[in-house]
Amino acid sequence: MRRLRRILAGATIALGLGVAMTGCASTTVEAPGAQQSVVKDVEFYPACGNETLTLDGVTWYSFVPEDLEAFPTPLALGNADSWPSIGTSRSMHKVVPPGPGDDTGSLVVYDGGYAYFRSDNGALTSWLTTEKIDYNFAC
Repeated sequence: MRRLRRILAGATIALGLGVAMTGCASTTVEAPGAQQSVVKDVEFYPACGNETLTLDGVTWYSFVPEDLEAFPTPLALGNADSWPSIGTSRSMHKVVPPGPGDDTGSLVVYDGGYAYFRSDNGALTSWLTTEKIDYNFAC
């Protein structure tokens, strides 16, 4: 019985940490539609996962898809094998100033209000949506 309590307590803590880490930035949505465009030289620094990007009057909200298989890495940006996995930037506990190529990159825009950002140096990536997200954490 004591072992079961420890397992349940551990699972509860892990689940709580998972919810706290992703907050409202994780969302269940349909897969992105067809690719519309690729925008180069976009200024954006997705260090925490709660940043927004306003481009041409449209506000984009960072999020982590629950179904990563439905949100594949865009082929339009080159060789995906050398990139970090989605969400790499979200593992930072302290926001550091952007390094060279961290705060500029390419944005692949899809039908359905989705986009994928990759920094010029390939170190930071983020899925974005035009659906408003109220984040429950600050960076």
